[in-house]
Amino acid sequence: MLTAILLCASASQATPGAAFDEAIRAHARLSSGRVRLTTVGDLGRRLETRYDLSFIQPDRLKIRIEERHAGKEPTDRTYALLGGRAVGYDAIAHERLSRPAGTGGSLLDRVETAIGTLDEPVRALLDAAACSQLLERFKTLQGWSRATNGQRIVVKRFAKQGSEWSRSVWEFDSTSRLIRRVEMDQPRGSLVWRFDYDKKPAAISFQPPRDAFGVKAFSDKPPLPARMDAASREALRKARRAFSRLRHARAIIRDGAASAEVRLSGNRVAQIGPSGSWAYDGANLAIDAGPGKPFYRGVCGLAAVPKLLESAKVDMDALAWQYAARRDPIAQMLSSDVSVRSAGTVRLEGATCSIIEIRSADFHASVFVRSGDGLLAGVHMRRFDAMGAEAFRTERAIRYASVGKPLPASTFTLSPGPGRQARPLPRKKP
Repeated sequence: MLTAILLCASASQATPGAAFDEAIRAHARLSSGRVRLTTVGDLGRRLETRYDLSFIQPDRLKIRIEERHAGKEPTDRTYALLGGRAVGYDAIAHERLSRPAGTGGSLLDRVETAIGTLDEPVRALLDAAACSQLLERFKTLQGWSRATNGQRIVVKRFAKQGSEWSRSVWEFDSTSRLIRRVEMDQPRGSLVWRFDYDKKPAAISFQPPRDAFGVKAFSDKPPLPARMDAASREALRKARRAFSRLRHARAIIRDGAASAEVRLSGNRVAQIGPSGSWAYDGANLAIDAGPGKPFYRGVCGLAAVPKLLESAKVDMDALAWQYAARRDPIAQMLSSDVSVRSAGTVRLEGATCSIIEIRSADFHASVFVRSGDGLLAGVHMRRFDAMGAEAFRTERAIRYASVGKPLPASTFTLSPGPGRQARPLPRKKP
């Protein structure tokens, strides 16, 4: 958008505005600071981003970034650069990450190496050269007017070239000369930046919640369906938040007459059933294929568990795997092609639940979300073939025996029992 506004300007040179020069020098003097920055862009769809930035040159920073984008899931992530280490926390997915940040280069270089490219107003706050580059692009344009309005220095310009036009307004603090507000408009959209400065930090630290799920990269957000009512949107957000924080649980999952107990605690997971059980303690997998069948035990990674269970001919409950692998079962159903609507409430497994109907051309699902804590209480799903005939049906209900309480290590230990010997884990099927 900035490029489009600049292209609308006259190509002739103009005398630089003193207000821009003063702002460049003021920002160059910022060796530390805390700034709350809000950017609002509207180029057909509204995008609002809120930043809470604290920094101390040359190697410490914390920034919280909240995004609200029409048609997409909101995001709320915090990043910190603490010397040679970068850490991050996704408050919606309840995920944390940590990675080396390097020790060379400017603060801006190190931050962008660790977390990716930042928006222009954030870059201007962190780096004198980036600030100068941004303001120089505007101050050399013709047609600026300058006025003082209370505690603000206001610099404005309006330009027109053929059918194109642009309007720019820059406001600077009359005492500190720091940027306070920027407005840019053109026929295709608008952009607003608001800067609020707070007391400079004496120190910066950040520790993500210890029970957050450790990841190498934050999970992608599922796309929001184009057709969704307000009640279902709120229920799904509540369910997603509840799933992301579900670290410890014991639940009975019923599918028709069959049932299985699923246990989850941190990186440990187990499924106990009458026709076969398995338990993974974070490093070791034990598989009991059932009465009269083999018992297996060995070391493996979590990603190998599904194939090993398949080789042992032991069924893995889909929900058990989604819990273990941190794959939100509701998010797996969402895409821009489905329609979602609220269908009232019902009592299920002793809890009042919101009913959310999710439909597409090839499946219909009713999702039951507990009104109290947002946990998934059940899923009824039908899938259809290319001719529209029902090809698959499942009706699953979930009853939670405990939630939020760490389970003892013995809960994830299986033994072969008398007269049976543990075999090495079977070979994974290709």
